[in-house]
Amino acid sequence: MLCFFVFAASLEEAQSLIDSGDYTQAVSELETFIEGYNDPDPDPLYKAYLLMGIAYYKMGDREKAIEMLGKVRGTHYPEALYWLDKVLKGVEVETPEVESASVEKGDPLKVLRALIKVKKQHAQIYLKAAQIFRRAGLEDEAKKYESRAKQIQSEVVDLQKIKEKYSRGG
Repeated sequence: MLCFFVFAASLEEAQSLIDSGDYTQAVSELETFIEGYNDPDPDPLYKAYLLMGIAYYKMGDREKAIEMLGKVRGTHYPEALYWLDKVLKGVEVETPEVESASVEKGDPLKVLRALIKVKKQHAQIYLKAAQIFRRAGLEDEAKKYESRAKQIQSEVVDLQKIKEKYSRGG
């Protein structure tokens, strides 16, 4: 029984760190918790992954957030799907690499390279999300994200053709 209280205290501490904005420390605490967790009950482990996903999201690391939220089984913590949806809503809005490349005038190839890189990352994120929704038994959501990933992949192919044409001076 003591073990349960130690786990609960660790998770409460991590939640408190997240609430206070100390996301890096929360992630560190949660990593330590996960590494030392050896109880057969997976529930506290799922809670740790959920909290870690939230911390990564708030740190701006969407890929790690999705990875951690994907480890949570939706039936145990349905709020993981809420957070996953929240992470995904911002995926294509923020493209700092493309914006910074656009600021550097006179190098359209750099902008194209940055755009291709970002779009490939977006496609991978949507494919990961589709897997997570599928595991949670939400096939319609999974298909929606797979479809968007395919659309983005098609855009990448088009951008690569433009880049190749531009590189050749055509």
